[in-house]
Order: sequence, then C-alpha cells, then structure tokens
Amino acid sequence: MENGINTPYQQSHNPISVIGVNVLVVDDDLVCLSIVAAILRAWKYQVVTVKNPLDALATLQLGHNFFHLIVTDVHMPEMNGFKFQKRVQEEFHLPVVMISADDAKRSMLRDLDSGATFYIVKPVKYNDLENIWKYAAEKDKSVDNH
Repeated sequence: MENGINTPYQQSHNPISVIGVNVLVVDDDLVCLSIVAAILRAWKYQVVTVKNPLDALATLQLGHNFFHLIVTDVHMPEMNGFKFQKRVQEEFHLPVVMISADDAKRSMLRDLDSGATFYIVKPVKYNDLENIWKYAAEKDKSVDNH
C-alpha cells in the first residue's frame, strides 16, 4: 500500500480476467470522469469516456454491440442519470452502474428501483469498481437465456 491507496497491483485477488469488458463512463465532471476511467483501466477494463449523456447515447448508437456496461453519474445538466439509465435500458438493454455524491437512502433506492444495476457513492475508490464485470456477465446470461 502506497500513500494509503490500495491499487489492484497490490491486492489483486480477482480470479477472473476483465480484459475484454468494455465500459462506457459518463460524467460531466472531468476530474471524476478521469478518476473513474483510470481506476477501471487499472483493473484492466477497456474504457471509453464521454462527458454528457447525449454524447453517450450517440456513442451507444454507433457501437451498441461494443459495450458490456455503463458507469454514469446521476447529476448531469443535459439529462440526469436517472433519465439516461432509463433510455439505455429501453434502447440498448445494458446494465448501468450509477455513481453519485448523493448518499441519501431514498436516492439510492429510487435509482435501483428504476433499474440501475448498482449504486456507488462518491468519492469512488479502487475496490468499488473491481467487480463490476459481474453485471456484464449477468447481462450476457440473461441474453443467452432468451
């Protein structure tokens, strides 16, 4: 452990490789966007970043079969994460992990009840994102069963 931060290289106990799991990250805060992308890349995820939901929807339309899951902020100016997540589920049927500084239980439950796959409270830590590949795997299983 260096400077009080656990990195995946210091405590890698993930037995399954995430190489090949493509994640779209959406956040209007460029610092947070960069941090989340860096953490995901450290865990060996393939990452594409966009800074607003409208660009994210356009990116998904161009490469809808490329992505396995989405990590998005909840509070964004052009379209909030709740509406974005709903569009993603209706149009692309992808799992959506919500991130927010809002740690109110009712906000978390609202997002999860609306179909969000998981909810992470900011600040995002390394271990928060380690196993999000499981949501992509669950999505693949549900597609195979239909």
